[in-house]
Amino acid sequence: MGVGRAAIAAAVLAAVASTLRPGGAAVLVRGATIRPGARITRPDIEPFRNRLPYKFYRCTITFIFRDSLRRLYTGTTAEKDCVPRVGARVYDENGRSFGTAVFKEFQAPSMSFTLIRIDRSRYRDVNPSVQGWGGPTGVATPAMVKPRNVILFTGNGFGEGDLPRTRPRAGILVSYDPKSFTADSLAELGDSGGPVVDAATGRAVGMISKFALFRRPPTTDIGPTIQRILADLARHRFRLRLVTAPFTPPF
Repeated sequence: MGVGRAAIAAAVLAAVASTLRPGGAAVLVRGATIRPGARITRPDIEPFRNRLPYKFYRCTITFIFRDSLRRLYTGTTAEKDCVPRVGARVYDENGRSFGTAVFKEFQAPSMSFTLIRIDRSRYRDVNPSVQGWGGPTGVATPAMVKPRNVILFTGNGFGEGDLPRTRPRAGILVSYDPKSFTADSLAELGDSGGPVVDAATGRAVGMISKFALFRRPPTTDIGPTIQRILADLARHRFRLRLVTAPFTPPF
């Protein structure tokens, strides 16, 4: 991460964090463990048979989607530590299964996505609002959102992701086209799958996939845009729409 952009991102984070209440009370729904920014766990492979209070295998749930039959879906990255394969069950932060992986796609460097069909029995635990921020208000496009815009995300990285107050974080959009984006933020391991929204409009920009430290310019984050995710899913006969939620700009 460049020193200048890192300083900007850190300043933005500090300013935004000072306005937050723990857990983002304005958008918190009790019991909603399936929402953008919530944690995916792997109780099937945690050491000591998942008996430790600290979870070493964690990823982040991205946005909520719906098909024409009103079935609900979400997603995360295609990393095997998040969801091992198509057909695998997926687990929430409490170790309860909530859905099944129905599609996976990986195309370097940015496209890494697993589609998860949510069990109908868990619909009462679904909230489409990004944890800590609110939104998304719609799908962003490069005509609406520009590089140097402030972006917001929520993730479950090792460190900030362990505390409810620091899971919502901010950063700076570095590049953005219809297929991928890069950004500088305080993202960490475990934030993969994190939903990214534009701070001014609440529109869904994309999903954090991995670090981009070896790209030019080097950045902390790279991932597919929501535009691309929906288009790729449609080509594989998953015709989905983003489920929106209210959003109030934090600045």
